Amino acid sequence: MSNAVEVQLKALDDAGLLNASHAIIVQSIRELATAVALSAARGRATGTAAAARELRESLDMLPKTGDQTSVMAKLTKQLEELANAG
Repeated sequence: MSNAVEVQLKALDDAGLLNASHAIIVQSIRELATAVALSAARGRATGTAAAARELRESLDMLPKTGDQTSVMAKLTKQLEELANAG
């Protein structure tokens, strides 16, 4: 999860779409990705679902590229599956 998040954040940064005003959102996204992974590893479905929902919502707050990458589509699908699992 964290790797996919970092790939997406790098793509947005490389496209010049991230600036200082996104710093809090970016940090939250990184922490939520870690929380999703930890909750899933511990078998905590409810915690995983809650963190996945928050992560998806935080990702939605970031600027969008003209063409959403396959990484973002895959990440969003994984988050939806995790959020619905709880």
